[in-house]
Amino acid sequence: MNYSYNNFKINFGIIITAVFLTACGGDGSNDDNTSVKENPKDPLTAYSQLEGTAFSTAPLESAFVSAICKDGSGFKENVITDAQGKWTGDVNSTQFPCHLQVTLGKQQYHGYAVNAGNVNLNPLTDLLITNATSQLPSSWYQSNNTIDENRLKISNASLLKTLKSKGYNID
Repeated sequence: MNYSYNNFKINFGIIITAVFLTACGGDGSNDDNTSVKENPKDPLTAYSQLEGTAFSTAPLESAFVSAICKDGSGFKENVITDAQGKWTGDVNSTQFPCHLQVTLGKQQYHGYAVNAGNVNLNPLTDLLITNATSQLPSSWYQSNNTIDENRLKISNASLLKTLKSKGYNID
């Protein structure tokens, strides 16, 4: 009889332990692991904000803005322009510089961000990138090529000088 009572205590202890472990472990689903795999971005990552205006002859409304940064990452969330062509997005603070592209239908314009701040995207920024890289902006966007900041400044000064010489009032 003592043997049966000991078996009962052992089996009862196992059952109680199993019940408590099951209660602590949830429903046995793999939700936590799945969400980590679906969203691999580190929640402790510091982000920097990029913003600007996308325009051509008029603001580009509802255009998609994308970024490719140093490690291949981009914006934390999808970035779409508003009715005035304004956009805002966050990128990993440690992954500058970033190549930027705005797309609306067949229109695409490009930009370059070496740090957080304002970057407008328009036909003139495409001219700057073409001049500074000797590449088509769409090809440069897909590449991992950085732009030397001095060369970019020289391209900007040259473009402004040319536009002013043609009679454009540029600030």
